[in-house]
Amino acid sequence: MSDGRRLGHVVDKGLLSGAVFFDEIVPDDRNGRARVMSASNELLKESELVFFDPDNGIEIETCRPGHKQSSKYLLWDEVAEQYKSGKSILVYQHFRREQRQAFIARMSEAFQRRTDCEAVVCFQTANVAFFLLIQQVHLERLLRASSQVARAWLGQIEVIIHPQLVYGLEQHAQRLPTIARAEV
Repeated sequence: MSDGRRLGHVVDKGLLSGAVFFDEIVPDDRNGRARVMSASNELLKESELVFFDPDNGIEIETCRPGHKQSSKYLLWDEVAEQYKSGKSILVYQHFRREQRQAFIARMSEAFQRRTDCEAVVCFQTANVAFFLLIQQVHLERLLRASSQVARAWLGQIEVIIHPQLVYGLEQHAQRLPTIARAEV
């Protein structure tokens, strides 16, 4: 892996000043995983936004928690717990073998259903997606930042908001001209 894609490089270069990093390996076993998640919760308790970077994304039915390779996935319960604690969440997710727009819509709806979040924004690249689950208190600021990402990375990152999942999106619509809105 190139140095530019390692967390240590980001930390050493101070690329995200003010950010707090938790870089402990999550084990497959349930007790070890619980210990690591508890330690991360303690370190990140004052954070407003938490970025999860699991190897593959959200858990899948064929790889249950506690089994071999389960450490490659973020558990739905872990997402819900962080959101419930008042944090907005960004999750790295590999695309699955299904039509991408359908996958994005399905995952956005699942995030909303499991967290009751105010908004779900998807940052779609050629190979992966990032899902942003926004707390009401962060809504305007993170929608504005999403619009900035859409403009800055035009042609490389498509930013998609599922309007049925954003309470009061219409009040932000004029300020978000570069963000795609998924058709319902």
